[in-house]
Amino acid sequence: MKRFALVFALVVVLAGLVVAAASALAFSDASDFACKTPNDAVWTCPTGSVGTPYSVQFKARAGCSDPVGGGPYVKYSVASGGLPPGLSLSSSGLLSGTPTQAGTWEPWIRVEDYVENWCSDTAHTERQFIFNVLTGLDLEPSSVPPGTVGASYSATLSVTPAGTHTFAVTAGALPPGLALDASNGAISGTPTTVGSYPFKVQVSDTDGRSISREYNINVANPIAISPPALQGQRAGRGEVGIALSGQLTATGGNGAFTWTVAGGTPPTGVTLGADGTVSGTPSVAGNYTFTAQAADVDGRTATVNIPLTVASNLSFKTLALKPAKVGKLYTAKLKTIGGVAPVKWKILGGKLPRGIRFDKKLGVFAGTPKREGTYRVSVQATDALGVTSKKTFVLVVKT
Repeated sequence: MKRFALVFALVVVLAGLVVAAASALAFSDASDFACKTPNDAVWTCPTGSVGTPYSVQFKARAGCSDPVGGGPYVKYSVASGGLPPGLSLSSSGLLSGTPTQAGTWEPWIRVEDYVENWCSDTAHTERQFIFNVLTGLDLEPSSVPPGTVGASYSATLSVTPAGTHTFAVTAGALPPGLALDASNGAISGTPTTVGSYPFKVQVSDTDGRSISREYNINVANPIAISPPALQGQRAGRGEVGIALSGQLTATGGNGAFTWTVAGGTPPTGVTLGADGTVSGTPSVAGNYTFTAQAADVDGRTATVNIPLTVASNLSFKTLALKPAKVGKLYTAKLKTIGGVAPVKWKILGGKLPRGIRFDKKLGVFAGTPKREGTYRVSVQATDALGVTSKKTFVLVVKT
C-alpha cells in the first residue's frame, strides 16, 4: 500500500509539472471564430442591431486542459469597458442577448485558467473587441387592408431606416392573385378567391439586419346593396306627414354591415339607422337625394343613391265652380295640388242639379242642367297614399 501511494503522488507531481509547462493561453484565431481582425488590429465582431437577438461564442487555445474534455479549461469576463446594453457574457464565453441601444462599444475581454488542484497555472490574457450595433429595422404598417374578389388591390410595406431592403414571404401565403415585390414591399394584384390568408413577411438589408411581421388579408365578395322598398311612398314620392319606413339590405362583404349617410340629405324628419333602417315622418316638401353607405367589419364599402320627392299635403286647387245654364252643356273639372297621384274622387253628400253627373275617376262635373237653382255638394279627394281632402262646392244654375 505504501508503494502504491508513493507512485500516485509521483504521478500527480509529474502531471503538475506538465500543466505548468503548458503553452501560453490566448484567444483562438480559428477560422470559425466569428470575430475577425485585419493585420492584428482590434478584433471586430459581427454587427448587431437593436431588437434582434445576438450571440458570439469566444474561444481560447492553450492554457490548462480539461482532464475530461481535453480542451482549454478557462473562464471569461469583461476586464474593462462595457458591453452593448442588452448583452451579457457568461463565464463559458457566450456573449448573448438582444441589443437595446445603437452605438459602438470597445470592451476588453479577459480569459484565464481555472485554478484547480490538478491545474496550478494562473495564466490569463486580455484582448479588445469592437461591437457595432445599428438601429433596428422598423416595418410598417402593422396591418394591411382587406381584399375584394375582382377588385384591384394595393398596399405597400415600408422600412426604416432607409436603405436597400429585400422583402420575402417566409410563412403562409398571399391570397391567390396577389404578389409581393421583393424590392419595394408592394403587395398588388386582383384577389380571385374568398378566404382568410395569414402570412409572414421578413425584410433584410445589406447590413445583415432583418425584421419580421405577421399579416392577414381577408378576401370577400363585393358588397351589393338591394334597392330599398320604402313603405309610405309610391314610385319615389312621399308626402308631408306620412311616415316612411324600410330596411336596406346588402350581400357580400364580411360580417355585419354598418350603415351611414355618405352624401346628400334625407327628407327632414327622416333618418337612416346604423342597421340600415330608414324611418321617420317627412315634415318639409321638396326633392331629396341621399347616399346610403354600407360598411362591413373589414372596412369594405358600397353605396346606393335614394331619390325621394316629398309632396305637400293634398288639397283642392279648385276653390269654386263656374255657374251653369239651364239647357246648356256644362263641364267643370276639379283639380288638386300636393299629394301623390293618382287621385280618386267621391261625393260625400249634397244634391247635384238634374242632368249633371260627377265622374269619380276624373273628378269632372258634366251634363246639361234641367232646372235652375243653387246646389251644394261635398266632394272628397283621396291620393295614392290614402291622404284625403274635403271641400263643399256650390253650383248655381241660371236660366
